[in-house]
Amino acid sequence: MKKALAVIMTAAMLLTVFVFNASAASNEWVPYGKVDTYKDSYDSESEMPMVAGMRYTDYGVQMYTPTSEQLETWGKTAYCSMQLKDKINFENGFSMTMTVDEFTDKGVDKWISINVWTDEKPTPEAGGYGKGWLCLLRPGGTAFAAMSFIDVASNLVHQHIVDCNIYQQEAITFEIKKIDGKYTLLINDTDMMAYEFIDRFEDHTAYIGVCCHQGNYEPISLTVNDVNGVMPTGTESYDPFVPSDITPRIDPPEIPAGDPVFLLNYESFKSSEWNAGMKTSLTDEGNIHVEFTDVDSPIIMRESRKYNYSADDYPIWAILFKNIDEIADSGVLYFFAGEVKAPQEGSMCGVNWLEGDYDEDNDTGWRILTIDLSQSSMWNGIINGYRLTIGDRNDLNGQSADIKWIGNFKTVEEAYTYAGMKDLYDKNMAPPTPPTAADTVTEPAENDTTDQTTENAGTSDVTTNDNAKKGVDTGLIIGIIAAVIVVAAVICAVIVIRKKKK
Repeated sequence: MKKALAVIMTAAMLLTVFVFNASAASNEWVPYGKVDTYKDSYDSESEMPMVAGMRYTDYGVQMYTPTSEQLETWGKTAYCSMQLKDKINFENGFSMTMTVDEFTDKGVDKWISINVWTDEKPTPEAGGYGKGWLCLLRPGGTAFAAMSFIDVASNLVHQHIVDCNIYQQEAITFEIKKIDGKYTLLINDTDMMAYEFIDRFEDHTAYIGVCCHQGNYEPISLTVNDVNGVMPTGTESYDPFVPSDITPRIDPPEIPAGDPVFLLNYESFKSSEWNAGMKTSLTDEGNIHVEFTDVDSPIIMRESRKYNYSADDYPIWAILFKNIDEIADSGVLYFFAGEVKAPQEGSMCGVNWLEGDYDEDNDTGWRILTIDLSQSSMWNGIINGYRLTIGDRNDLNGQSADIKWIGNFKTVEEAYTYAGMKDLYDKNMAPPTPPTAADTVTEPAENDTTDQTTENAGTSDVTTNDNAKKGVDTGLIIGIIAAVIVVAAVICAVIVIRKKKK
């Protein structure tokens, strides 16, 4: 494997091998934020795109995130991206080498991405903003899994384990090369098997971008050492964007009894929290109306930035919705608390929309679904947020639904009461009232000489299921997933928490 210093030393030799097929300005870079965060206007600075810092060094061009303290105060996990300023013509080939300067070695969701894209600001998580090829490089200890995608980060076409230790600054190489008449994408000399990517580029020109993400507040920095054998040089530099109006999270004011925390509703609606795959609007009735598109699977991504809400105090996640159960069977909820800052295996559960509860005798169309997150060992500390995937884009495309609110409650009873369904809770879910002393006193039957001790023998070993008494299944179903994201197969527990209809 090439080391960082070896990359720099060989750059000069490569000058005679590659013919740079664009102007000198084409080796200049520019940082950018996630494409779907750019809006015409923003409610505050903290809603503006998270644009990385960038500077030219003796080793190339480096992008870097804010500091860990700034990220934690902002409530943002580490992310950075940059692209070549101009489109690159790759008809005669393209090559790039980069090394990682800072990256977490913790077991959180993390990746490095290279993008060959039709449109500017390529962003792996955002569908509907151009097409092309992207990879997600997921590092382990001494190797990384190179995952190859066409158009969206859900259309996996190939995966290969590459022997490269990024933590020792071993180089990541990327090439577009014509092999046996086919344009081929190579990561560290490994064919990414995505030959159909060329169909997106009739003129053989593309935007080349590099992105990095990790699900914690540790900083990231990465350097592109050469492009077509030439080290990037320039005079422009950028400090990473950090909002001036951000403040550390504080303890919340007194919360009225029965009210939820971290509430998403008509009044707290922010369009930036509703990702690609749907269009949203507010109705006169105080609902959030959602129209689903075919761009991507619809996701609601919320991060708690203002208050220190306790996960232990508010373990019940609940949603009041209309019509989702008619158009989707299931979704996925990733929940973040304590050390969990972003989606990761083991901190997730299935959402079964068909189990939304309602009063069959007085059906208003609204359904309530509650999930007890306390049944997960990952739900503790301060609430950091959640990501809800409502369903599959193919099932939802062209459909619509309404959401009244999403929030966290202390108890299931509080969630039902807040939804105006207290009677339904009392009827089907409330624990039975303990008998009084008067109810339990009975007169012995006359002349009854039965040996009570003998009749009741053996019953002390029988355990009664409290949930059966309530008529509701609130159990935790554990599913095991074999993950091959990193070097070795990792066994992860996926929590599916259900509450059945009566």
